[in-house]
Amino acid sequence: MTVEKHKVYDNLSTIDLEHNKTFINRIKTTDPAFKASAFTSNAAFKNHLLKDADHVELLSNDAEVISKTKKELLESDANLIISHLTNPYVVGKANSFESSDVKYQEAILNVDKQIGELLDELKKRPGYKDEKWLVIFTSSFGGKIAEDNPLDPTKYDDPLRNTFTYFYSPLFENKNVLKPNTSPYVFQQDVLYQNFWYGFYSSFANFNPKKFDLTKNDDVTFNFFFKADRHLSSNTEQTIFRKRFKGSKISNGWEICYTNVSGASRMRFFGTGMELPIYSDNISLGTWNVYTITVNRKTKLVSMYSNGVLSSTSSIENIDWINSEPLFFGFTGSVYPPYNDAPPSENSQNQAYYCNFQVYKYAYTAQDIKDYAGLGYIDEIQSPYWKDLLGYWPVYSDNNNSNALADASGNGNDLFLLNPNNSSSYTPQFVKNLISSNYIIPGMPASIYANVPNLVDIPVFVYQWFGIIPEKNWNLEGRSWNPPYVILNY
Repeated sequence: MTVEKHKVYDNLSTIDLEHNKTFINRIKTTDPAFKASAFTSNAAFKNHLLKDADHVELLSNDAEVISKTKKELLESDANLIISHLTNPYVVGKANSFESSDVKYQEAILNVDKQIGELLDELKKRPGYKDEKWLVIFTSSFGGKIAEDNPLDPTKYDDPLRNTFTYFYSPLFENKNVLKPNTSPYVFQQDVLYQNFWYGFYSSFANFNPKKFDLTKNDDVTFNFFFKADRHLSSNTEQTIFRKRFKGSKISNGWEICYTNVSGASRMRFFGTGMELPIYSDNISLGTWNVYTITVNRKTKLVSMYSNGVLSSTSSIENIDWINSEPLFFGFTGSVYPPYNDAPPSENSQNQAYYCNFQVYKYAYTAQDIKDYAGLGYIDEIQSPYWKDLLGYWPVYSDNNNSNALADASGNGNDLFLLNPNNSSSYTPQFVKNLISSNYIIPGMPASIYANVPNLVDIPVFVYQWFGIIPEKNWNLEGRSWNPPYVILNY
């Protein structure tokens, strides 16, 4: 079930077992004679998820867990036996979870050996041939694959769902459930459209400047998606995002502009203290691009990446980006005095689409950019740097409220429309658009994951094995799976 129901965020201490009972509790409520035994070396797992077992032991390590489980398999009349192993996670956390890591290899191979020992012990039971056993082997959560191919059409974008689950019984034939082909999935969203050529453009601002002040010690990452349908005139520019006064006076701060320098359209970034502005690669019309700008105060470098590839860098001095200016999105022009600060070079020919704006108080590494900058949507699971967000404006659903761009980071930093005269020229235009490129990774609906066994399916499979029909008020989210029984092939 989802986090909204179980309430588990960082650890099991917040789990809501009052409204969402353990599957052991559900079974025992249905069948009071049902017996469950469990063994683990994790106290939280024992106290929360195994608390309804008839016999549960907290042990020192996995070796003891395996030893106790083997003894239970031979001597017990329990209907359910749980063996919870923790060493692969402990080793992976201390080293890495990659198959190339020698220590992690050893931990996984040892688990493979231990599972073999448990299956051998199971088959030694005196009544094994007359019993019907179901063996489930699974991981509690997944992880990112380091060498995953970004162009793989079957790629899942949620690394925590990359779990491996096995259901075994002598009654089953072999059946591999493969990842579904996700290439037909279309990432189509409502995005903000600015058409300066026809005089339609909108500006937004957050008037709490302190929220976005950055000191000389603050690292920063800006990340956003952009597509242009028209080039600007040569040697002109259009403001996209800024916290800096432009025009008659200059203040400390930064700005992101769509610009045309000597006939080449590019993205430009400049902040006070930088030696030179930095630029993206040349922009091709009609193509979605991902732009990432990092400010690393330790290395004193500001870098611009175009679709994950480094485009340019500049050195930066230790200067604060602190001022009394609002955070602006879009071209303010003369629509909102006293912020009618468009310089003479501003040009009103831009036709472009914008979405997925992110600002972090953290400098992405090159590997971070490869892994996360292209994600079409982020949340607490997708982004390991969620807590570092100053603001996140996806834009995708903001057409329901044309007066603001909602901040999805939870920080409450919405950007509000600047349109004092309620002119239709400044009303935001949201256009449904296919957001696609070799670099952008679309966010996929939860239903796509239901095509393979998930952790939420395991309780349903267990209920099914014991002939228990789940009640509606259990509010289960898992699906049932029909294993390929050998007997059905005769």
